[in-house]
Amino acid sequence: MSDAPYRRLPGIGRSWVAMHGAWEGDTHLLCVESFDFMERYRRFYYREIQALIIEPTRHRQVVSLLAGLGGGGLALFFGLAFGSTGDSRDGLIAGGIVAGLFAAVLLVNTLLGPGARLTVVTAVQAYALPGIRRRNTALKFIGRIQPRILAAQAGLAAPPGAAPVPDHPPGPA
Repeated sequence: MSDAPYRRLPGIGRSWVAMHGAWEGDTHLLCVESFDFMERYRRFYYREIQALIIEPTRHRQVVSLLAGLGGGGLALFFGLAFGSTGDSRDGLIAGGIVAGLFAAVLLVNTLLGPGARLTVVTAVQAYALPGIRRRNTALKFIGRIQPRILAAQAGLAAPPGAAPVPDHPPGPA
């Protein structure tokens, strides 16, 4: 590995109260939650990770619905508000600008791909990584740490009846 002890992994998430990130170390995956004056760390050793699960979510649909309703509603509001004053041209311009901004949000949201949640499973816990909200990001994440997991678990004996580990993450559905 490089001189740095950690390398940032794909997927940075922000919520109302925290920022989430994941870092790749030599022997473990480090997940960090940063609050105002506090940080919480979770360490997952590669030899202990049993599964990485990608679950589809409705994140893209929810964002698209909100952007569509918000853009259409605000465009209609500006059109009616300015139209009632007799200056309909200004209302159309304001409504068009607002609708264009929301259309840009819809376009970017669509280009980012379907929503997904990535869960790291060990014998003790299942932890959904909050920074990963898109399938493409989850696949990049798995592509980066899967070789480390396989290398760390190469000498471990598989439990009886265990399914073989695929060489690569599954492709898009």
